[in-house]
Amino acid sequence: MKNKSNEKIIMDGVNLKIGIVTTENNWEIVEKLFNGALDILSQNNVRAENVIVLKVPTIFEIPFGCQRMAQSKEFDALIALGCSDKNETDYYYFVTTEVTRALMDLGLRESLPVGYGIISAEEKRILKRNTKTKNNAGYQAGENILKMIKII
Repeated sequence: MKNKSNEKIIMDGVNLKIGIVTTENNWEIVEKLFNGALDILSQNNVRAENVIVLKVPTIFEIPFGCQRMAQSKEFDALIALGCSDKNETDYYYFVTTEVTRALMDLGLRESLPVGYGIISAEEKRILKRNTKTKNNAGYQAGENILKMIKII
């Protein structure tokens, strides 16, 4: 459902507490993901003081940061945001595959929605064109956790 100002309203998130884990590296890109996530959360009345942010060095550390937040039992959902540089080796594939698996396992183990907003360097060009739309992985991750909270 959408309201008059074309914002996407999924639920009233006024009482939600959301944890966001972002990477420090590639911040010029991750910041756009972060702003996209904040945008959809704000559209759904999630209060700024109820959004707790943890910055980790790289995407490799995202699962640990999310795990620590999940273990606190303070959050209704988590959002993981990062950008991985794709290089000439298979390193990119190994790391992103394992990070993805760890986040999925964490969400299942803790019964906690975990929004996935990790992109590859190849997706940077898409993000440059669409910073606050459905093509922003941060916005999508925020939208997905709100939908999951509504379901559960």
